[in-house]
Amino acid sequence: MRCFIGLPMPEQYQQGLRRLTATWRPKLHSKLSWTRPGNWHLTLKFLGEVPENTFSPLVQILRPPLGKRFVLQAQGGGFFPDPTRPRVLWVGVGRGDDACRSLAQEIARRCEAVGFPLEHRPFSSHLTIARIKQHKPDPWPQVLQSLHAITWPVAEMNRVVLWKSSLDNNGPIYTAMEKFPLL
Repeated sequence: MRCFIGLPMPEQYQQGLRRLTATWRPKLHSKLSWTRPGNWHLTLKFLGEVPENTFSPLVQILRPPLGKRFVLQAQGGGFFPDPTRPRVLWVGVGRGDDACRSLAQEIARRCEAVGFPLEHRPFSSHLTIARIKQHKPDPWPQVLQSLHAITWPVAEMNRVVLWKSSLDNNGPIYTAMEKFPLL
């Protein structure tokens, strides 16, 4: 099964994503795949296909506390790989960024012990809003400006989730397989 490990976003964030989508979907001409509200999360480690015989050892290695609870507040935003030909539109993390990085490093270290390779790219705390599938002329600078104008609520991150991702015609369906509380 295809899996990833991440932080679930609270309902206030899911509602914020709904507002962002409602605001920008009718104004953009590029073909975008929007993150569905309810699915919004911060990925700490993408695992890809997890062999059946690896699932139980993975859960066991993640079970000891991964870290402490922390406060997260989204801030700003941007594009991957860059603003000239964006492929991913995202919201950044202001408060809690260091905690996200530490948590991602701890998870990567543990996952490596059960056969998942380390990521070569540096970790970047972000919340994906949309993937840009086909480019057309769009007001990307205004999108970015609007992301920087949003004041996101403060949210306590109190658990990490191991999700299964199933692809569907309407987009991915995420199923929480295991939850790991933060102390």
